[in-house]
Amino acid sequence: MSQGWHNDSLRHANARSLGKAGPMYKKGDQKIRSELSERGIHIPKGKDITDWDREVNKKFKKAELKKTKTAYADSIGFPKGVRADSPEFKKWENKVYKKRILNWEGTSFMLPKELKSHLKIVGDYNEFDPDNVSTSLQSLERRFPGIKVQLGRESSPAVYIDPGTHDPNKIMDFAGSHEEGEEGLNMFNANEMDIMDHKTIYGKNYDWKTGAGSKTIKFNKPFIRLWWD
Repeated sequence: MSQGWHNDSLRHANARSLGKAGPMYKKGDQKIRSELSERGIHIPKGKDITDWDREVNKKFKKAELKKTKTAYADSIGFPKGVRADSPEFKKWENKVYKKRILNWEGTSFMLPKELKSHLKIVGDYNEFDPDNVSTSLQSLERRFPGIKVQLGRESSPAVYIDPGTHDPNKIMDFAGSHEEGEEGLNMFNANEMDIMDHKTIYGKNYDWKTGAGSKTIKFNKPFIRLWWD
């Protein structure tokens, strides 16, 4: 993840991350190729820009889903033919728990509707309902256009919201006023909802005595953190 707020990176060669390449097409094919080339992105010669953009975004989304499936490997369920009482279960369980990432810095920031498929991978987890979270995030976007969201993991599910040009406190007030559930939680039924300007990721080899094996990611503006116990 980059130090900036959005972690859509040039390494993805994603034209969308350069400020919506679509409108730039009007400048002409050669013009946009030159502007992208200056940013380190080179479109293959003879390749239609629209087709290239579509292919790159498809690969990018597939790679993002793969990251989520790895981090939440223990949420996907048993492989076909493997039951809790079968000999293969222990082998599968060890593989899954070795693969999962309990402290995961997360996906790239994306539109709420794009995060839906990632939330489905997590599945139901106590108060975490992927359908409700997805619907609530999209409702939030209609009220506060331009927000971006990211799925992470802090042992349990976590979602981070980029408030865009909006005041994060106003977003918090709006989300908190839509109480749901027996505990009177916010519209997401999240156990924790707060504003932060950084987050710390603890690696698998984290040493709590020395602090080795962790890294702090700082952002250039506050973000909203949602976490489910």
